[in-house]
Amino acid sequence: MIAYFETVEEEKKRGLFWKKHLETELRPVGRASFLTVRLPVPSGTGEHKVEKRVEWAMEQMKKRGVHRLATGEKWRNKALEMGMLAVEEGTAWRQGAGLGALWALHSRGIPLEQAFCRLEAARCDRDVVRCARILGGKVRYLSVSVKVGQQELEEALYEQFGIAPQQSAPPEYPCLRICFPQPGEKGETGEDLLMLAPGGWPGLRFVSPQWAREQKPSGMGDTLYAAMLLESGLCRPEDLGAEGSQEGETQASFPHPGENHA
Repeated sequence: MIAYFETVEEEKKRGLFWKKHLETELRPVGRASFLTVRLPVPSGTGEHKVEKRVEWAMEQMKKRGVHRLATGEKWRNKALEMGMLAVEEGTAWRQGAGLGALWALHSRGIPLEQAFCRLEAARCDRDVVRCARILGGKVRYLSVSVKVGQQELEEALYEQFGIAPQQSAPPEYPCLRICFPQPGEKGETGEDLLMLAPGGWPGLRFVSPQWAREQKPSGMGDTLYAAMLLESGLCRPEDLGAEGSQEGETQASFPHPGENHA
């Protein structure tokens, strides 16, 4: 089972004994469900005591069959220490790469028919192929730089879209680099670079499909929720949407181009 976990600070009423307890709720999404778990913590509790309460809470979740946990960064390492898998936002960034690239072009005001995208990755995995297929049917120029599997990907793009291998485009076509980082790789930043990791494009976040949004816990970030749904099989990459903001103003949402998904 997959679960979302958070700690909630609450005032401790004078003279009352504070009893450890968990607030749990099973939330249906489509034909499946996930568990939400809230651990109330008395305000003013020391850090060590809070950590011990969290360990106790995670043990209780494991007894209920929770093996994968979505939580804030603060408790992810603790989840791993307790023998659970931790959901990370990077799942949504990688699986939604094509959508993210289209959003990045949109936010820069670059028409797709004038866009040049360059895919960079260590190996040609499913996420890279999905991204390439989405962009192959949309942008004017597309090149790939993949250490393992580049030839196979180039052949697939040529067969499906007639895209010949190329490493450059005319200078009047703005270039967007789309980079799939390796675990532990230091992220880069730049106005022409979309790094597929949290914070890889200012203001960009991935959102769950409309039919799943009512079940999102209020304290959970949009991208983490989308990643949890993906990792649990409750939604597919083509179900995602993207939203972003510039200079503090939220822009319109950007739906996934489903007709070209892998």
